Amino acid sequence: ALGHIADSVRRVAEALPALADLGPDPDGADLSPAALEALVAPSRSAGLPVEVTVEGAPAGTPGEAELFARRIVTEALTNTLRHAGPTPTRVRVTRGGDGDPVVVEVDDDGPVPGHRPDGTGSGLGLLGMRERVALLGGDLCTGPGDGPGWTVRAVLPRSPLVREDDPAASPISSCAPIREGAPGS
Repeated sequence: ALGHIADSVRRVAEALPALADLGPDPDGADLSPAALEALVAPSRSAGLPVEVTVEGAPAGTPGEAELFARRIVTEALTNTLRHAGPTPTRVRVTRGGDGDPVVVEVDDDGPVPGHRPDGTGSGLGLLGMRERVALLGGDLCTGPGDGPGWTVRAVLPRSPLVREDDPAASPISSCAPIREGAPGS
């Protein structure tokens, strides 16, 4: 049991630096071409050649689908750099307007010759993607692409997040205020 606890503590400690970047996003839920270019800029600075394509019209009021799409793009690019190195990578975001889902696709050309993954992957990135997509009732596919690379594809429906234990509750949102009387308020 102590070994299991020590392993869990080690994994949490390894994940903390990544979690520090999950604070408020100055671009919020913006999926405009300019905002996505800014989002991928750190990955490019780290050596990852990224091509960004944005299709479709933006929603009148961005929400969780857009916010989660940004998080999935960031995590997919981080995973690409860690596990495949500076391989050509494509990000395509299809904005579905107010009624249709947001679709995020990130695919790469596979590991570059000589790249050695650092082996520090905890699996928490993929788990986080799955949890975000599940919250919206969407679909997530991750795995080998058509060639030697890896593909992440998320379909994020536009639906408010409502706590299952309180269907009359206000939507749970990163932008919504905490309800008065809620624990911690």
